[in-house]
Amino acid sequence: MLDQARSGSYSQLEVNRGLPAPLLVMDFEKIEGRWVIKEDLRKMCEFRAMNLTTPWPMMQPFDLIFIRNVLIYFDQETKAGILKKMKAVMLPHGSLILGTAETTINLDPEWAPVKVGNTTVFRLGKAAAALKKAA
Repeated sequence: MLDQARSGSYSQLEVNRGLPAPLLVMDFEKIEGRWVIKEDLRKMCEFRAMNLTTPWPMMQPFDLIFIRNVLIYFDQETKAGILKKMKAVMLPHGSLILGTAETTINLDPEWAPVKVGNTTVFRLGKAAAALKKAA
């Protein structure tokens, strides 16, 4: 999956799974029948393998964390610990994207679900309140 993400190259079916057309044409270009993330956006992304249950290395704070369909495999205590680690590396305005079967409810009250279009993102405290007011 990391190789797929690093390549930034996706089929029509893959980009049709929730990516709005305006974002597709703004951030991707069609090359040889595939949608490829534009280089300026790709330069802002970092992909790395990590063990979420062990101490994390030092890293820059994140605007956005995707951790889809991962938390479902852990017990409640481990999920709460992972969310705490993500809180420590999330910028105040950042967003957390989980899988549709995942939530922060009953794990950490500082994370709040916020509807953004057809998607739910999780934001911390004041950032969540500000996003809800803007909606």
